[in-house]
Amino acid sequence: MPQDRDRILQILRKSHLFVGLDDTALGTIADRFKFTYYKPDELICRKGEEADRFYVVYRGKVEVWVEERGGRRSLGTLIPGDYFGEEGLIQLSHRRAANVSAVHNPTVVAYLDERNFKEIVAEFPDVYANLKMIVRSRQLARAARFDWLGKDESIYLVARKHAAFLWLRMGATAAFLVLAGLLAWGGRASGLDFLYWLGVLALIGAVGLGIWHYVDWGNDYYIVTNQRVIWLEKIVGLYESRQEAPLHVVHSVNINTTQIGRLLGYGDVGVHTFTSSITMKEVPDPHRIAALVNEHWKRAQERQKLAQEISMRRTVRETLNLDPNAASLPPGIPWPPQPLPPPQTTLSFWDKINVFKMRYEEGDKITFRKHWLVLMYKTWLPFCLILLNITVMVVGWFNLIAGAFTLLGLMGWWLYQYVDWRNDIYQVTSEKLYDIDRKPLGSEQRKEAPLENVLSIKVDRHGLLRVLFNFGNVIVDVSGSKFTFDNIYNPAQAQQDIFWRMDALKRKKQTQQELQEYKRIARWLKIYHQETHNPPPPGETGEFPAD
Repeated sequence: MPQDRDRILQILRKSHLFVGLDDTALGTIADRFKFTYYKPDELICRKGEEADRFYVVYRGKVEVWVEERGGRRSLGTLIPGDYFGEEGLIQLSHRRAANVSAVHNPTVVAYLDERNFKEIVAEFPDVYANLKMIVRSRQLARAARFDWLGKDESIYLVARKHAAFLWLRMGATAAFLVLAGLLAWGGRASGLDFLYWLGVLALIGAVGLGIWHYVDWGNDYYIVTNQRVIWLEKIVGLYESRQEAPLHVVHSVNINTTQIGRLLGYGDVGVHTFTSSITMKEVPDPHRIAALVNEHWKRAQERQKLAQEISMRRTVRETLNLDPNAASLPPGIPWPPQPLPPPQTTLSFWDKINVFKMRYEEGDKITFRKHWLVLMYKTWLPFCLILLNITVMVVGWFNLIAGAFTLLGLMGWWLYQYVDWRNDIYQVTSEKLYDIDRKPLGSEQRKEAPLENVLSIKVDRHGLLRVLFNFGNVIVDVSGSKFTFDNIYNPAQAQQDIFWRMDALKRKKQTQQELQEYKRIARWLKIYHQETHNPPPPGETGEFPAD
């Protein structure tokens, strides 16, 4: 039908797969699509079967999933404009990598058969390159487990740094490995055992360094979902953090490349909001990734406008004494919209021990303490004196009674320093920031500021020690005054926590204002409805009586 062809053409225009193609080329591709219908829970693709079609969701919603020992594992849901089935047609195995089933009734998918699909990717190499990028991304997404994803949140891209940076590190490690091997060989040949064993240790260290470089490269991810852009950073054995930017508050996406980057096919993609930025550093195919981010940024804006329209419709129907739940919704659009899950951080070893917690949540309140290294700095002297005191008592160089009293005093000193560290806290709630400094058995100083007055947030993490142990300062500018969260663990995550609550507060107030405006418009419509359907009786004009 002509309207179906026009709708597919509209989907293709918005898709990152077909960026750069003119309407003539897009029209040629749209003409090749056919349509089929599926009932809820009906299987569209089965894992392991031969791939023979490429699909685009036209109406409704589908779920991608796999069977595992623990049961069914959902890999995400796809809505109108999304596509699937490309992996089986591109990969040599020619087999489906996951199950896909219909969720919504009705679910309509447009599809290209294998012959048309291969003709299109042969005619348009950029489309094939975009699909290859998505295939790599989906393989990474299946291999990794991102348990922090929210309800109705689906992954559209997972990327790592370009492999050139891994090979650069591996090349330096290989050179070190060769030198270590020569050292060991020279020591054996010359009969110098010391030199030989030094070479053996250097060999073991080089192998370990190579493994560490590979694992470290593989643990950093850049992720794009239907709700946010995320940077997962992990340094093996030290820390893991997550920074994110909600798509609906993005205001620009840019690309930065160098001459070498253009030759090797890598660059930086910057995603900027009014309060923060996430830079996808040294990723392959930066222009293709930027096109995908732009597509989902525009989709997020469209969903926000749609949510506002639906909210207005429901308010108007409720005011007119109609069923608000009967407001028309586009098929496949979830209602009510699911809120973005708040950012979370992986707990460090010290966080898992209650007495040394550096970040914990109670309801909507997040509490931060200074890093455990600050506690060690404050308590190292009484701790060493306690050990010395115990040693002297054990060897009998000190009177036991005097030693016991001295030990109690030293333990009291250590405990005072611990409580002082524990009571120096920073808090973020849904509406305010707090800086609380409570001295043991002494005074308490408390500063607070509304989140809506925050002007900027900066992270200061200078110095090798701070980088290795992931701690630093978060500096918050609040209407000209400074709030400084000193030496807290994972300051980038704390910055994201504040940004998240600022955005949530802003959206809450904006929603309240919009709701008030919708109610005001609805009251006008109700009066209009009453006036037009119930006109005044004959002889009544609605005018004021003459004097």
